[in-house]
Amino acid sequence: MRRTFNEMEGLNAIIIINSHDQMLVAIRNGSPLVIGFGKGENFLASDASALLPHTKTVHFMEDNEMAVVAKDRVTISHVKTGKPIGVSKQQLIWKASEAEKGRYPHFMLKEIYEQPDVVTGIASRIGEVELLASKIRLAHGTYFVGCGTASYAALAGTYLFSKIANRHVNFAIGSEFGYHLNFLNKKSLVIAISQSGETMDILESVKKAKERGATICALVNVVGSSLYRLADVQLPIGAGPEKGVASTKAFIGMLAHMTLLAYACSGNVKEGKRVLSLAVKSMKAVLSDQSVDHIIELSKKLKAKEHICVIGRGLSYPTALETALKIKEISYIHAEGLAAGELKHGPLALVEKGTICIAFLPNDETYGANLAGAMEMKARGGFIIGISHKPHGVFDFFIPVLDAREATIIPNIVAGQLLAYYLSTLKGLDPDKPRNLAKSVTVK
Repeated sequence: MRRTFNEMEGLNAIIIINSHDQMLVAIRNGSPLVIGFGKGENFLASDASALLPHTKTVHFMEDNEMAVVAKDRVTISHVKTGKPIGVSKQQLIWKASEAEKGRYPHFMLKEIYEQPDVVTGIASRIGEVELLASKIRLAHGTYFVGCGTASYAALAGTYLFSKIANRHVNFAIGSEFGYHLNFLNKKSLVIAISQSGETMDILESVKKAKERGATICALVNVVGSSLYRLADVQLPIGAGPEKGVASTKAFIGMLAHMTLLAYACSGNVKEGKRVLSLAVKSMKAVLSDQSVDHIIELSKKLKAKEHICVIGRGLSYPTALETALKIKEISYIHAEGLAAGELKHGPLALVEKGTICIAFLPNDETYGANLAGAMEMKARGGFIIGISHKPHGVFDFFIPVLDAREATIIPNIVAGQLLAYYLSTLKGLDPDKPRNLAKSVTVK
């Protein structure tokens, strides 16, 4: 098997079962593999959360490691040379119950309801946040990098740092970051954001950045993942295992960290904690039975629609992008997140009578401009769904969200998550397993 693997090209993770000797032989290059150690039994998985019902003791395999796994022993060697490699065991901090649905019909709904506790937990871990904030203050150029949902957390970070810390930070999509690295140097700080820590586009870009001398920080949910091990500084998101393919609580954890980091950089982390406590209160209101019933009512009106526009400015722009992505991912309704100010530069041509428009209007400096965008849609026949701290006559349907200052993006996202979830389930779809998608994107 070793000889065969050394003739292969590309990214692979391969497991061969020898049923006669009751052994597994596993090799990885690029794609993740985790060994789990039990009592009289050992395991292999591509994701550590799959091992929780059986063990918390694991070894995250590195590239070009070959493991021979029997029920009473595990040996690891280098696939190129055949030389033995020591087993590096570590303990998962997650609970097995966190990887079970419990009373919920889907993992996604369970993970949505876990989000207030995730934010509360993050607000208590100030030391880790202040350590990273000190590195941001010293860096000559800070870059937030993420893919998919994580990229919207990175984009939100640019607004939060500008508004709260008066500091410029850069944003890049992970798959594009590798094409403009020439300006990086030993004083640069790259903060890579990921749920799984196994996203290939992120890993390749980060490796290139590291070769140029940049300091790498991983804001990642899976402790021990490839990104976690590659980074110079690690900041665990602490959201617990996330089983639904469409990220929810990991994303909220990213936003909570971004908010707290921005306040820490401004020297006022205690104020950041207070703002996050407002976000928790607002999230709990969105998750109340009355609020959820209201969102279900809206979902029934929208489930047969083919197109939805989602608009916002400032922090509401990444909110719009993420809400549209969630709707696309799990309900298969075409949704577009748009900067509200860009409507008149092209998208208004698509608006006709009955066009659905979700508008985010938090209580900040963007309220009037966002309202103007909603009015532009309304004047051309659009059906306006306002998500805001107060109602307005332009809204055809209103979802109230309590003001949480700069962290209002967090409860606004929760409202979008619930809408996407109920659109999916009312259409008879499985929101945990959207078609054509995987939880960990380990390919290019």
